[in-house]
Amino acid sequence: MYFMKYNADDIIVNKRAESKQTSDGKLHRIWDIVLKKIIPETNNLEDISRELSHDNFNVHIRVTAGKHLTVSVTNEKSYWDDEFLFSTYRMFEDIERLLGTIDTIQGQKNEDRWSPYKKNRISENQS
Repeated sequence: MYFMKYNADDIIVNKRAESKQTSDGKLHRIWDIVLKKIIPETNNLEDISRELSHDNFNVHIRVTAGKHLTVSVTNEKSYWDDEFLFSTYRMFEDIERLLGTIDTIQGQKNEDRWSPYKKNRISENQS
């Protein structure tokens, strides 16, 4: 049997979005995202929110202070599962594609954390 040894520097803990259950049983999560540059006022955030939403993954983006985003996600599941995580990482990628490079997610530097999302970005940039 093979055992891996880890130290505290090997383990990265991501702060997840605050979650609240709605009266209809859905789960509402709020992501605090800061971009590296100010978002142009010409962006239609309602259209972008609709583009990021799909099936039971409903997104609403609000901008505060030019580059600070409050991203609300509501879905029917009351737990974190692979489908929700995949949708969340895809949402981060789409936010970068549509609005600009993400600096922090939940106050944590994007380059240092969110490894599945980060690995996708690195592999795409190398091809």
